[in-house]
Amino acid sequence: MILIVARPLPGTVSETRRVAHLFPKPSTYPGQLIALCGAKYWSGDLEMLNGVRGMPCERCLARSPEPNGSIASADP
Repeated sequence: MILIVARPLPGTVSETRRVAHLFPKPSTYPGQLIALCGAKYWSGDLEMLNGVRGMPCERCLARSPEPNGSIASADP
């Protein structure tokens, strides 16, 4: 699974909620992306990052793929 890292643009959420989420890379960019944690964002409201910068989303990290490609499903 290929993941992209993005966080909400300034002004779209409070600064404390501007965490870096992990999203499965879609084949085409839809209007809405769903992070591994379940958070939904419009693609135009996200800042795409080239790596994790700032505070990462702990739920996304907990659900990120293991080296064998499986994804954890239990809540952290």
